[in-house]
Amino acid sequence: LLLLRMSVQMAALLGVSFLCFCRSQTISLGTSTSDDSYLYVESVGFGSDKQSFKLLVDTTDATSWVYNASVSSTQQDKFVTADSATYVGTEGTANQILYSYQGESTTLQYATDTLWVGDASLTKFEFALAMDNFSIAESQDVSGVFSLDRDSRVVSGLYLNGSIANETVTLDVGNDAIHFGPWTPSSINNVSNATVCGSTSNTFLQQDWVFNITVNINGNPPFTNKRIRGVIDAASPYITVYAATDADFEFFWQQIDRSTTSSFNCNYSTRVCSNTDDILWSMTIAVEEVNWNLTLFRDDLVDGDYIQFLYDSDRNFTTDSQYVLFLGRPFLQNTVVALNYKTETLTFYTTEEGTTSLNWLVIGIVFGCVAAFAAMFFGAYYWKYGRIPPPSAHDVEEQVSLLRGPAQPVGSGQGAINASAPYQAAPPPASSGGLDDDEDMFDRQLQESQRQSAIEAQQIREQQVRADNERRAREQQQQQQQQQLQRRESGGRLGGQVGKPQNAASLRAIRLAALEKQQSDENQN
Repeated sequence: LLLLRMSVQMAALLGVSFLCFCRSQTISLGTSTSDDSYLYVESVGFGSDKQSFKLLVDTTDATSWVYNASVSSTQQDKFVTADSATYVGTEGTANQILYSYQGESTTLQYATDTLWVGDASLTKFEFALAMDNFSIAESQDVSGVFSLDRDSRVVSGLYLNGSIANETVTLDVGNDAIHFGPWTPSSINNVSNATVCGSTSNTFLQQDWVFNITVNINGNPPFTNKRIRGVIDAASPYITVYAATDADFEFFWQQIDRSTTSSFNCNYSTRVCSNTDDILWSMTIAVEEVNWNLTLFRDDLVDGDYIQFLYDSDRNFTTDSQYVLFLGRPFLQNTVVALNYKTETLTFYTTEEGTTSLNWLVIGIVFGCVAAFAAMFFGAYYWKYGRIPPPSAHDVEEQVSLLRGPAQPVGSGQGAINASAPYQAAPPPASSGGLDDDEDMFDRQLQESQRQSAIEAQQIREQQVRADNERRAREQQQQQQQQQLQRRESGGRLGGQVGKPQNAASLRAIRLAALEKQQSDENQN
């Protein structure tokens, strides 16, 4: 019975652990940008077997769609319904809708099939097939849209089938990633509290990730008493501006391009600026519901000669506000946004500059492992060999005799080192062990080290003296050899035979010649 009870408890524990493990999953997808900086993914597809596509990541609509194979005018990849065993189509205009984004539109026909997000799948997922061209898809080389507004069923479906642990999507545009399930950025400056989506009566915004904001330009609040809403727009490379009236728009545009008349510094249709150095240098967006804001600078808001603001004249988005800003890449590349589909809240993380950061948890784990290994190694060594014993007097004398020969006196007089006899290690004083033994051993080692240093210094001095004497002897020998060589070259040494008379007769002749010369000199005088 005891074994049975333990087995049941262990099985229950393993089951709970397995469920926790399954619920800890997060699906992370890499993102890319088109030539015009639109955000898209490539690891999403439809059908059985999976047909993958490049799809824009749209957080402003609920319907994901892809080109139908019947659209002959596009060069993009298309969904072939006949190649999917799980495809279920619909017919008739009643199952069609008009999809619009940034002033462009296409007709969609609803259908159901398997949706793939990475390696996770959702069966019987409702999506749509585009029946004609969509100009943004054509210009950005994509095949459709992967939609993730508040009404999207993607996240809730992945949560219900156990693919992810919670109903959250985290947009990390700056690091080219989107995460489904739990995710916390590793490098942040600050984080906001969860922000509840703003209440609005505008039917075009009710399913968007919308929140109330205030906007400062160059540190000043020009839009006092103006209601402004912000909307997360993941796919867009711009901040799209909707204004309630033409006058409201002109005022807004003058604030960002710093013009004083209707002759704007930046053309709002082409977005080309005559001089980007004249436009605003900072724009601060603050979320009203929480104490969090983000400041964008001029470099974030321009791309060459183009300002990254896009004007849309559609007034349907501003029925209950003066301005609506769809916040695309200029905003999202400087922050990470977590979208909670269950609570319909947003959490903002301001990211740090730079792409690297220290992960102190990993550093701590590595340091702990190294310290533990070192402790185990030295513990095993001590257990096997014990402490290294101090050298005995006999060992010191033997080392001296073998390596350096007998000790030599250094200096003279009473202060001489080893002047009377070679060093003999004094026997260690009797001790009861412990710290006293260690101190005595240290003192003996220190004395021995000092003695050896003195001997080595004396030997070095002696070697230098011998080297000097040998050098001087060689120099004297070389001088003598040079002198002998010079005397040989000059004809002989002093007292030699050069110029002497050969015999006595020659000597008398020389003397006689000298006397005759002397008499001749006297006669002349």
